[in-house]
Amino acid sequence: MEANKILFITDRYLPSPSSNGACVSKIVNSYQQKENVYVLAFSFGETASIDTNVFYCHYKRKPSPGYNRIFGYCQDDGAVMALFSEACRMIEEKRINTVVCAYRSVECLLAGLKLKKKYKDICVIGYFLDNIFEWSTSSNLKDRIIFLNQKRLLYKLNRSFDSIIALKYYKATFEKMLGTTKKVFYAGLPSLRKCKATLEENQESDPKHIHIVYAGSFYEQCRRPDEILSFMYEVCAVLPEIKIHLYSWGCESLIDAAKERMGHNLDLCGRVTAEEAERAIHSADILLNVGNDLPYAVPGKLFEYFSTGKPIINFCYRRNDGATQDCEKYGNVFNIYSQSDNSVDDCVKFILNRHSVSWDVLQTTFYDSLPEYTANLIMEKGDKHV
Repeated sequence: MEANKILFITDRYLPSPSSNGACVSKIVNSYQQKENVYVLAFSFGETASIDTNVFYCHYKRKPSPGYNRIFGYCQDDGAVMALFSEACRMIEEKRINTVVCAYRSVECLLAGLKLKKKYKDICVIGYFLDNIFEWSTSSNLKDRIIFLNQKRLLYKLNRSFDSIIALKYYKATFEKMLGTTKKVFYAGLPSLRKCKATLEENQESDPKHIHIVYAGSFYEQCRRPDEILSFMYEVCAVLPEIKIHLYSWGCESLIDAAKERMGHNLDLCGRVTAEEAERAIHSADILLNVGNDLPYAVPGKLFEYFSTGKPIINFCYRRNDGATQDCEKYGNVFNIYSQSDNSVDDCVKFILNRHSVSWDVLQTTFYDSLPEYTANLIMEKGDKHV
């Protein structure tokens, strides 16, 4: 029987991936027969991956305003054609059976539509690592055009693709747009991995300080650091031995203002490599998460945090944001809510009585967030076409 060979089409991959590219890399690395798994990604001029199964189309995305507005009906866009052409070459040369088109970016989906039209016998799967545009009560004409065209695109994908895999957080949106369909399957965020902290990293613990680490980006519109840092300023007044390390980028003016106020309690580490951030996460006493001010979006780093079993201080804009249920299942979390009367004393008790969750419990609780879960789901759908 011919082996099922899989091609992932994504945006930025290793060594400087997008958040979606990082998720794809975890799925790819979970396959036992890695020689049958290939990746096609955009190249933005960074050093390419040394992995011989990773290819780059070397096309910098420059979508026009009109292309953004109508979202997907300019299928001759240069980036779409670059992905399509390179994917055709790989399909024929490598004898690919299954193509997985990761969203975002939308060009990956559009290239997948072209591939399915040309190669009717291969399995094409749309993989939604981001939500399709969420309908709001906005009467803005531009918002309505974007929504209606994305809804049309989703219908077209459902007709053309063999399967669609979406994160479970987006189930309400997909069912609202498509109704019940046998083509759509749901999975967790594929980021739960067994922690590989070394003995040397574990020995870096500092008995004089309590190290709290945040690793990730900040955004003015949906993930700001000012409220959580204001609260942690009060916590540090009770526990001056706390050191908060921000491995972050974005919202620099807010961060600088917090540094001036918090002094030695706040360490600005800036943007670092994924390897450095991972080492910091593993050596921390407590991890800090800032949720999104969006109904469904879940920060990818949250599952990196879960993987360690360490206690997490979690800031929520919404009491029922996308991460709420996962945090409840994890259990080892202290929630701080936006514009609420949060208890400094309770947070101090949480810090002083910190504990860890075992890996056995984690992989049972979050089984559908193991990269292997999604990898097996993709393999299962592709096997039917081999």
